[in-house]
Amino acid sequence: AEQFAAAAAVAAEFLADHSETAAALRGRRDAAVGHHHRLQERRAGLAEELESLSGRTGVIPADLHQARCAVAAAIGCAPAEVPFVGELIDMRAGFGAWRLAADRALGGFATTVLIDAEDLDRARGLINDLSLSRRLSFEGAQPGAPIPSGGDDRRLAGRIVVDEASVFAGWLLDRIVAGFDYVCVEDPADLAAVQRCLTITGQTK
Repeated sequence: AEQFAAAAAVAAEFLADHSETAAALRGRRDAAVGHHHRLQERRAGLAEELESLSGRTGVIPADLHQARCAVAAAIGCAPAEVPFVGELIDMRAGFGAWRLAADRALGGFATTVLIDAEDLDRARGLINDLSLSRRLSFEGAQPGAPIPSGGDDRRLAGRIVVDEASVFAGWLLDRIVAGFDYVCVEDPADLAAVQRCLTITGQTK
């Protein structure tokens, strides 16, 4: 009887442990399956992004590009005629290390869509009824403005180049000078001595 009771106790303990172990394993399995699904979704999203980037210039995210394409179709022009600021600018040779700082300083301006200033009111009316997957910012730009010559490369604007093939090139350079006229400083200690400045890590004052 004692042996039977002992065996029964061992069996009961085993079953209890087995139940807990099985539950733990099921939990780990479900977590792994969920993680796998998320990775698959992420992979699909990256593949879609890569395909989108391979067919156009610039590094604007695919969802913003798609929203811009919808805007272009609504106002009756090609997507390239309503460019993102970020598609028209780059760092001047020798200042590639300042790209991150420039990105942080420009912020959302880089994803602003430029529309011919004379057509902006009409465009806004047509865009108003669109249901876009992403919110876009628009700014009226003057086509054909003269492109300023040279630039003070001690300042952010002087370290940025624009695509001179764009009709908005001159206006955009003027806009960057007016809105982002940061003096570039190597040492954060220099922030105190300059009224409006930018460090290579993107700190601004």
